[in-house]
Amino acid sequence: MKKNPEAFESYLSTMSQLTASLRKLRSTEDTMTEAASTNHPEKLDAIVKSAQPELLYFRGLDQKRSHCEKELGIEGLGLEDVISECDGDQSDRLKPVLSELIRELKLFQESHDNADRIMKIRLLDVNIALQDLPQKPVAFHDTLA
Repeated sequence: MKKNPEAFESYLSTMSQLTASLRKLRSTEDTMTEAASTNHPEKLDAIVKSAQPELLYFRGLDQKRSHCEKELGIEGLGLEDVISECDGDQSDRLKPVLSELIRELKLFQESHDNADRIMKIRLLDVNIALQDLPQKPVAFHDTLA
């Protein structure tokens, strides 16, 4: 990292951008949880559609992160190992960025788990409602004719 300060700056910026994007995605997950828990499927659909650009942006940032890691020779290293590859100034600048990213990742995972749990409950409700509907006989269609 010491040998390539431009790549380090790009990596640092990318990690900060990933954190900000993840924060937006976490907010979206929270909104999805609320919409699902109040049984508003049309609102849920709109939320999912509106999240697509941020998801694509996040994927692009993740690819940029991967490219930066290759350029810096730190591909495949854990975050603590990445910090150990830095000199003192780089380490001091990178630690808070990575700490915030880790914090956002944990919060996102919690939000995602909550949304997933609510969605599973809603799907179960739908399945139960479908089981209560009268079954109509399905006409036989000979597809070989």
